[in-house]
Amino acid sequence: MHKEDFRLFPTLVSRYKNFLTQAQADNIFLYCKNSNHQQHGAWIGNATSSHHTTKNILEDIEKNVEHCQGLVYDLTFCVNMFGKSFGYHKDLQIFNSWFNIQNPGSVLKMHTHPQSIFSAALFVRCDDQSSPLVFENPNSNLHYLNSALEGYVDGFNGVSVHQNFVFQPSIGDLILFPAWLKHGSAEQINQGTERMSISFNCRF
Repeated sequence: MHKEDFRLFPTLVSRYKNFLTQAQADNIFLYCKNSNHQQHGAWIGNATSSHHTTKNILEDIEKNVEHCQGLVYDLTFCVNMFGKSFGYHKDLQIFNSWFNIQNPGSVLKMHTHPQSIFSAALFVRCDDQSSPLVFENPNSNLHYLNSALEGYVDGFNGVSVHQNFVFQPSIGDLILFPAWLKHGSAEQINQGTERMSISFNCRF
């Protein structure tokens, strides 16, 4: 008799702490705040985005913001390292990017990024009162197990029984994830002032 174990359907998300320096984050914040941005349907409340006003804010930042030369190259390098974890050996590129600004009382709806392979969030400004980035577990049958596995911790079940996984962002964090993975704030209301992130999408 021979036994094999298969860890089926894992979902990899990667976080780079301190991808941006404080100086880079401050300079990017000032540049974006003075760029065009407007309300967007992904948000509820007092929040704006450059999603409809610029195609690729990262390219603009690289050209115009001090200490940010090479930013797109560095991000693309991380994206391709992430892709290799999935077995992709063809180079990916960032094809669009935008910034988002949230004020107190705003909520980011749960959503995905169609027509992209990987997506990312790069945090430029946030604090302890800022709303988290929440990923929804793609296993829609979890509610059948929650009571049966309450308090049970195991390599296969310890995380998977949670309906959501929560990242509390810090300035400079880069979070990479598959674009199909639903994310948002899970109805948690932002309490921080001018929480700013840059989102981008990648494909071959």
